[in-house]
Amino acid sequence: MRAGTLGIERGGLVAVLVAFFAASLLFALQMEPFYGPDESAHLGYAHAVASRRLPEITDAVDPPTDASDWRATIAGAADREHRSVWVANHPPLFYVAVAPLIWISNGLGRMDGGLMFVRIANIAFATAGLAFTYALANLITGGSRRLALTATALAGFLPLGHATFATGMNDGLGFAAATAVTYGAMRLVTNGFQRTDLVVLGTASVVAAGARAASMFIAVLVVVLAAVFRAMRPMGTRPARFRDAATVLAVGLLPAALTFGWFYARSVALYGDLTGSSFLFEYFDRTPYGSAFDVVTTATFWSDAYEQFTVSTVPGSLDNPAASFVASAFGIAAVLGLAVMAARSRPRWDSTTACRVIGVSVLAATVAMMVNHVAGGGSAHARYLLPALGVIATYVASGLERVWSGMLPFAAAATLCLWPAHFLPQRVENEIDVGFAIGSSPLAAGAAVALACVSVVASLAALTAIGHDVTHRSRRRDVASRSPPLP
Repeated sequence: MRAGTLGIERGGLVAVLVAFFAASLLFALQMEPFYGPDESAHLGYAHAVASRRLPEITDAVDPPTDASDWRATIAGAADREHRSVWVANHPPLFYVAVAPLIWISNGLGRMDGGLMFVRIANIAFATAGLAFTYALANLITGGSRRLALTATALAGFLPLGHATFATGMNDGLGFAAATAVTYGAMRLVTNGFQRTDLVVLGTASVVAAGARAASMFIAVLVVVLAAVFRAMRPMGTRPARFRDAATVLAVGLLPAALTFGWFYARSVALYGDLTGSSFLFEYFDRTPYGSAFDVVTTATFWSDAYEQFTVSTVPGSLDNPAASFVASAFGIAAVLGLAVMAARSRPRWDSTTACRVIGVSVLAATVAMMVNHVAGGGSAHARYLLPALGVIATYVASGLERVWSGMLPFAAAATLCLWPAHFLPQRVENEIDVGFAIGSSPLAAGAAVALACVSVVASLAALTAIGHDVTHRSRRRDVASRSPPLP
């Protein structure tokens, strides 16, 4: 690849990250404090950790005296359960990471108790997740930087991501950790048994174990797959291959178990399982939906999840027939493209195939976790699919590429790019329909306009980088057709 094209694509990646951060920050600043029931509980967890205490699910939230907005939210909670730190079943890494922000907030006496700081931290972690998405997509596509950039743009322009990662929750770290550990496993099977690759996988696995239970399960899955693929490589003696596989398992799992295994053991002792889900279902009097089979055979489960994932911003914003039609058209085209790829691909086992198997496994595991959550009585919110966002975006881009090379992936990214333009700038308030958190002063309005403009300009810059590569494809051969064997 020529240096000029590589520079344009790297510039496009930076543009995607800037566009995502600006759009998400615009949401964070304009959403009413404590939008939804989750933010208060997550903030309560962060304050408990900042006070050097690990909370339990039934512990009451204890806002600082100065946090008048937070105290008003707690006072207006519908029941005792929503006045507790009911998200204490999550591992503590995110809350440890934001503890310094809570100390700063307490020193400033902020009325929101530091909620805005936690929202910005969530956005920052999600931005890191997009960077790992680019690296992951580059491996799944066999080195096609154009498709990797397109996949990152699809993930970065997704409206659900802007709204979810802009809240004071830990979804951003969960997305980043799951994507990073998936990339680490793919990097290991692509590059071989290099010390740096082992360090990347082991470090990402530790972060995944401490981020969310979902990312922990994904870490275990991809480490095991990386070890299996290491044992399957064609070169080396059988004892050497098995020894290398055992090393992958030890480096990928042992540090994570030593760092956060105690927390999951604590969850089993306190709540009866690794995730605390069964305890929470009883705590909130949730009625089980049925078996996992009942969920997966319910058509509305799949249609609602897809529509939420592709169209919605915040819960209740699904009444948009035109957007639903466009999302369905792109989705059908991507599925057809992937089906054609699978049917026409020649049977071979190389590093790209291994990466694709890891990606499919991560997606299947993420869907399975969501299905089990719904079957037990949990809500079927599409944000539970966000740990696999990078993988999903990569396969969508690959499927669209197979239907109409270059043009259809670009069209999908361009369609999502309309999102920040459509909500420039005050329309975000109309979509959320709960008012501005930053007020209506001229300075606040100017900040909203500036953020919206930054998001739109950066989005257009990213599209320009993708479009440049599409228009110059006829002059060079895409590297995605060449995949190295398993090292």
